[in-house]
Amino acid sequence: MNLGNNLSEEEFVKYLYHTEFFQETSELSMYDAFQHIKRVFRCYITGNVYQGPSVQSVYNSKSVVLLSTRTIIQAIGRICRTNQKRKNIYVFADHRIAENIDLSILYDRLLNKEFIALLDKIREQSNAQLCEGSFENRAALLSVRANKFINNILREDWTDDRIEKWQQLRKLVLAFPTMSETEVSKNFVAKNFYVKLPNKNNHIFYKQEEDYNNIQIGFTKNKGLNLEVSDVAAKLNILMSRPKLKEFFVEKGWATSFVANDYIMSPTLFNNIYKGALGEVVGRYLFWWALKLNMQEISDPELFELFDYKLSEYPNYIDFKNWHETTVFNKEEKLNKIEDKANKCGCKCVIIVNIVSENEWETHRTERNGLTIVEIPSLLIGNASLNHNKEAWNEIRRCINECSD
Repeated sequence: MNLGNNLSEEEFVKYLYHTEFFQETSELSMYDAFQHIKRVFRCYITGNVYQGPSVQSVYNSKSVVLLSTRTIIQAIGRICRTNQKRKNIYVFADHRIAENIDLSILYDRLLNKEFIALLDKIREQSNAQLCEGSFENRAALLSVRANKFINNILREDWTDDRIEKWQQLRKLVLAFPTMSETEVSKNFVAKNFYVKLPNKNNHIFYKQEEDYNNIQIGFTKNKGLNLEVSDVAAKLNILMSRPKLKEFFVEKGWATSFVANDYIMSPTLFNNIYKGALGEVVGRYLFWWALKLNMQEISDPELFELFDYKLSEYPNYIDFKNWHETTVFNKEEKLNKIEDKANKCGCKCVIIVNIVSENEWETHRTERNGLTIVEIPSLLIGNASLNHNKEAWNEIRRCINECSD
């Protein structure tokens, strides 16, 4: 479409529709689609020609070629709609027609001889390549959709039904961080939230902006894609170096590694669901193993997701984290949020616990309006081998003993 002066309303709407269509078929990336939309809005509003990104890249896309293939079939088919065909039929075609016919869909189809003759001539000279919807574009679009779905759940009030769906999603990712084609075909959630890989693998690379509303995904590492979905990025490989913890995961039916497969969790699912769920189940196990403390899951819709667990016999709430050591946040803002949530629960002490770090960091204890907030940088320290953070465990014991007095 020519985006010149005096773009009509009909052309404007059609351009927006086409751009959205190409994004949905993954023949345009989200970034390119956004640039096209900005371009057409500027043309429509100002009436000026805007020298923006070219739309030439979609002219040889599969969707366009399929449309032109249908049109050519229909045009030549009109020759047969008569009982007075001449002995010699001539079909005149530009040499570039080869770029506008998808030969792959025409095998084993009943076609008239004039169209077959045209195909034979095209096959003799055709080197045209179709621009298929890319795996990367499909993966990015799927991840953004998953992010919107998760945010919609978190914005609404919790109900028993929503809680059940949230917990089922967490169970799914713990058991199946990667999936086969057969497994995905049987699971509606996986179809919408898992990324299809071009070849069997157990990781993908990505970069994200705007809190996972703008994502680029790739299947090979480069400077632009500096984040990763993998068992290494989740620290699962480190945690599974503890035999007892690994046995616990096997018993529960949870994955102890990311197996090379046809599909893998989208970056949104990995960061917003899997890593948090992994931190919670590991933290709960370690509290039981080290302190013999039982935890209650929070099932009250009014309190759900404020914290992860409540200690069964004490007014203490626990929030487990699976942070990297490079995680940065505003401390005062974080403490204010913790205090607000604690007031809703009526607890005396909140323990914020990161599971594992490579280095030893100091614990922090904050007293605010009768509330004790204990921040534990890690329960386990190390990389190849893991050791208990003694200072952290002693601080946890101290907090529990104070609340029991």
